[in-house]
Amino acid sequence: PSTYHEVGPIAFIQAIARGTPVIGSRIGSIETSIQDGVSGYLFEAGDSDDLARAVQVAFACSQEKLDAMRKAARDQFLTEHSPE
Repeated sequence: PSTYHEVGPIAFIQAIARGTPVIGSRIGSIETSIQDGVSGYLFEAGDSDDLARAVQVAFACSQEKLDAMRKAARDQFLTEHSPE
């Protein structure tokens, strides 16, 4: 995961454009871009145990929850990053 305070991380934008929830560190614009538990999961930067926790939570969520997160991620892209 990035350790830089990125302003507009392309990998994040590309992921949510496809409706892919993101697991990202609480640093820079990633922290303010991910709605924890809604469009992805956040973990403390530099904390591998917290990253492992976020991955475990993501893999344990139900298909219904995952579908809702995919929709939230895509909706976020359309609201915040589309040309319109």
